[in-house]
Amino acid sequence: MALNFPHVIEDENDLTGFLATAKDEIGKVLQDVGTVLFRGFAIPNPEAFHSVVEAYGEAAFTYEESLSNAVRLNVTSRVFTANEAPSDVEIFLHHEMAQTPIFPSKLMFYCEVAPEYGGTTPLCRSDALFSELELRDPEVASAFDSRGVRYSNVMPSENDKLSGQGRSWRATLGVDTPSAAEERLDFLGYEWEWRENHTLRVISPKLPAVRTLKDGRKTFFNQLIAAFCGWSDKRNSASS
Repeated sequence: MALNFPHVIEDENDLTGFLATAKDEIGKVLQDVGTVLFRGFAIPNPEAFHSVVEAYGEAAFTYEESLSNAVRLNVTSRVFTANEAPSDVEIFLHHEMAQTPIFPSKLMFYCEVAPEYGGTTPLCRSDALFSELELRDPEVASAFDSRGVRYSNVMPSENDKLSGQGRSWRATLGVDTPSAAEERLDFLGYEWEWRENHTLRVISPKLPAVRTLKDGRKTFFNQLIAAFCGWSDKRNSASS
């Protein structure tokens, strides 16, 4: 039986207990449709959400260890804000940290205070998107699949909360000095150059734009839409 996207699981009981016993079931749903929406469970605060994340039993992938471009704040060791940029900064569709060689396999989102209007997080089935791209422009789809993609961005020396990708190179790379940053980038396979005001331009190694799932389906896995439409601030231009 085909599942809806997203697949909805509704309850009024403890989500922590449910996840502790239903990981295999949820994993099968995620493999099929990619997203599960848990509705009606009592999760009163970030600490309770931390317990939910722990109960699912995946290894931690901390913000500090990630190469995320976004400025975020840790609420607990496993829970952090989505982005500290102002609310008028638009965040476009993307795959989390697909612009880096290190990305999470699963994400868990939690809204502590629902807005009175708006605030919806859009979701897209990227396997369906790539299938549609293959139908409409097979040559472009094939090029994405075979050639991959590289990403470029300029990082500030200190966090810039006015930008959707304002995390400093110090925080992103987990270093304190330019020489340590260069060593880390060389290890990760990046190209780099220092610019004025101690900013750092980096170019990623070639990364996949399309990934093949376990069952053979191909999915459009990248940051192309976000980079082209939204990676603009006083250091970066989507056209450069």
